[in-house]
Amino acid sequence: MERKVKRISVSVPEELLEEFDALTAKKAYISRSKAIGDAIRNYIADYDWSEEKKVGIGTIAILYDHTIRGVTEKIVEVQHSFHDLISSNTHLHLDENCLEIITVKADAKKINELASKLQVLRGVKQTKLITINP
Repeated sequence: MERKVKRISVSVPEELLEEFDALTAKKAYISRSKAIGDAIRNYIADYDWSEEKKVGIGTIAILYDHTIRGVTEKIVEVQHSFHDLISSNTHLHLDENCLEIITVKADAKKINELASKLQVLRGVKQTKLITINP
């Protein structure tokens, strides 16, 4: 069964289109339409996530300075308080920094709460939440 497509027209600033086309070429998209379709799908998925409509899956990446006293223990403590959300955890030693990658499955509100509690810890330099709606 062939999918129906709808032709649309959009107006964007010239510089934005140039950047988009350069990225589309760099990522080897077969067409601008395919790249725009993917961007729209991601936009909708992000909105669905922000609306906390569904159970989501994702990862929380945490970059932190392990030389800061107590940060490692606090990260573990927070994870234990959300153990029912966490499917797995990977820890990488870099230098004085460590990268912790936590995979999660739960509703958006709980996952956002976990990410927020980790972000505010002293010694945590950065967190990045990446979500996918199954």
